[in-house]
Amino acid sequence: MADGTHGGNVMSAATWIHNALTTDATITGKVGNRVYRDSAPEGTAFPFVVYQLIDSLPVHNAFKDELLQNERWQIRVVDVGHDYTDLDTISDQVETLLHKKSASGVLSSYFEMKVVQTELDKGKTYKSVILDFRVQTQ
Repeated sequence: MADGTHGGNVMSAATWIHNALTTDATITGKVGNRVYRDSAPEGTAFPFVVYQLIDSLPVHNAFKDELLQNERWQIRVVDVGHDYTDLDTISDQVETLLHKKSASGVLSSYFEMKVVQTELDKGKTYKSVILDFRVQTQ
């Protein structure tokens, strides 16, 4: 289930993603410890990274036994300003860390798509690079 109660699978992927992002020197060199699940606290300094579960679907065999969870995770790198230089560096590293990787409880992970977004709010320009990954957990 997408609420994180299904056999700990969601937490396994969340922990794996968090650890990958917070132990990498390239990412921590750009964002420090500003890596958050679901949302960043109000007033967080830029740039920062937010990761969240978008959906989680069970995969069953012919007898309806659950084999694994097929989860879609989104990692969003956010900065303020008019330049994508730091965002590109961080998002490229996120892709390197999570694409075609596995770990205990994480059978596989692969990059699905990238969205680049610009938003204007109260005279400030916010830039985001959003990466979607498929993560299969067991």
